[in-house]
Amino acid sequence: MSTSTEIVNVEKLHLEASLEGRSIKVQLEGNKVVAVNFDGTASDHEAVIFSAVAEAMVGHSLREAAEHSALYAAKDLRDTNALPEKKTNGIKLPKSINSDLGRAESILRKIYRESPFWQLGAKEWNYEDRGISEQWSSQAKPDKKRKVGEYLEQYLALNQIQPDSVVKFDIDKYERIDVQISDFVAIEEKPKLLMGFERYLRSQTKERLEVFAFEMKDLNRIRRL
Repeated sequence: MSTSTEIVNVEKLHLEASLEGRSIKVQLEGNKVVAVNFDGTASDHEAVIFSAVAEAMVGHSLREAAEHSALYAAKDLRDTNALPEKKTNGIKLPKSINSDLGRAESILRKIYRESPFWQLGAKEWNYEDRGISEQWSSQAKPDKKRKVGEYLEQYLALNQIQPDSVVKFDIDKYERIDVQISDFVAIEEKPKLLMGFERYLRSQTKERLEVFAFEMKDLNRIRRL
């Protein structure tokens, strides 16, 4: 099986690597990944995982893709229930989450180590940030609030949570979503509501949006646990 993803057709640099019967071909424009093709996946499930990893690579440097794409793919797959949560002790690494995911990460690390970029900057700190996209941040605040409000209504309805469980919300200048939860919601249920909505919001927008709770009186920020 093969999986691929791409955003442009301009050929600048081609890199290839193989590992355990799987192969990867990466096309770069400048230092950004613009196309990825995995080949040799042994099952439909593995193909789905490798496809998610490929999608997470596009638009980023090869180093960033190698270091973090498997983790971002795991997050996207969990959000769509394509990768069930697996209880693990300590930090969740791709290989401890799923063996196919770990294999995908291993081949990414291999192609990066064998690339010219490894010698150019492997010892320097990786400052690349997968933050909020320009497409999102450039929108007018009323438009962003409307979209967030629609996703909030959907999330509450899908999880059979009372619509008035959230009194109001706002978006600050850093794109953080401030949510005020109704007093009748039990304290132990508030973090669950916040984290659940954040996961749903990210899965729908494909943005790294963060959801916080605030109190009406003093507006002190309380970061979700």
